[in-house]
Amino acid sequence: MKRVFAYRYRWFVLLGLVLMVIAVEIPWMNLASLGRSADAFYGGGLGMAGVLALIYMACFVVFAIPASLVIARKGVVFSSRLACLLAAIASPLRLASWRDANWLMVSQALYALAQTIVLNLSATAVARWFPIRERGMAMGIASSMQYMTLGLSLVIPGFFHLGLQETIVLGAWGSAAAALLGSILIRENPPTPSSLVEPATFVPILQGGVKPSGTPSSLRGVTLIFAISWGVLMAMLSRLDLIADQIKVDNTSALGLAILLSGAVGAVVIPALSDYFRQRKKWYVLAHGLSLPGLMLMAVAPNPLFAYVGSGIFGFFAFSALPIGQQYAAEVGWRYSETRIQSRMTLFSQLVGAFVLFGSMGVTMVEVRYDMAFYVGLLLACFVGSTFLSESPMIITEDERLDKEINKEIVQTE
Repeated sequence: MKRVFAYRYRWFVLLGLVLMVIAVEIPWMNLASLGRSADAFYGGGLGMAGVLALIYMACFVVFAIPASLVIARKGVVFSSRLACLLAAIASPLRLASWRDANWLMVSQALYALAQTIVLNLSATAVARWFPIRERGMAMGIASSMQYMTLGLSLVIPGFFHLGLQETIVLGAWGSAAAALLGSILIRENPPTPSSLVEPATFVPILQGGVKPSGTPSSLRGVTLIFAISWGVLMAMLSRLDLIADQIKVDNTSALGLAILLSGAVGAVVIPALSDYFRQRKKWYVLAHGLSLPGLMLMAVAPNPLFAYVGSGIFGFFAFSALPIGQQYAAEVGWRYSETRIQSRMTLFSQLVGAFVLFGSMGVTMVEVRYDMAFYVGLLLACFVGSTFLSESPMIITEDERLDKEINKEIVQTE
């Protein structure tokens, strides 16, 4: 039996990745909880918070391939420092010219380019430094920081009574500091490969971006449904202040906190039940089906109490669908590497999310009501579509499959 080493420094690499993710996600929803204030200050009629979120998604779709090529040719360390440099340019630019909407969007585009590099970088660095038995956990930690950072961006301004300028300044400094620390910690390669099961080579975010021959129909279905539901959730969060205004909720941060806290619980409970009962399809359908009444209750809430209840129901089930969808896709697409599948899902999520957000950019009360109906319709399509999926072929034998993979190597910690 051949041995491989799992170096302790891999945890510092993971910490560096987490800090880089925090750095590039702070600007995404930086103004989401202050949407009305931003619209009044900057004008333009489209909704500044929504425009900034749309820039993030559009830049990812456009620059994902160039970012992959940079990582492939220049390596992990160079790419992490390039992302840090972009954040270091964007932050003082935002601090110096935050009153100008055009320069604010330029700085947002620079942050978005850094995000594209970092999301490409995460899969590659994890594949190089972590043995196969730890890669899912490592990627899960890095991915979860994306949603935690978005949540804090929504909650902090309201609870600390920050104005527009204070929110922008805090976000710019936080992004620059996290990017600098993260880029310092990241290293190129461990002294020896982390695994014999899968070569620790470059893993581009677009690997498998084009449909591979023989892809199961359920994998395509899960990818599309995941992308739509993710797009709805991101669009909801980016426009939360306008939605709060429509449903007569004064505290946008409290509404965001209700969605995110319930989502954090749901993202653990529902996937755990799916594992326990060894069923993916049933719980995936349930997650989409039960997120609908929560969203509809938010849309027609007669008072703030009903809005908070609806937001809790929506957050619990909408967030729970994300980890189930990722695992579901990995299982129905077992013929392909999990990294390849997750790369496809990331790409399509950003692409569909951009279309969903662009299709719901209105700022008047009537337009926001139409947008809520649009979101309900998309989630209804996800619910109906998920009923046509096939059950995971791997869930019944998950323990055996895991044992087989783990027994291919012995991991020895230095």
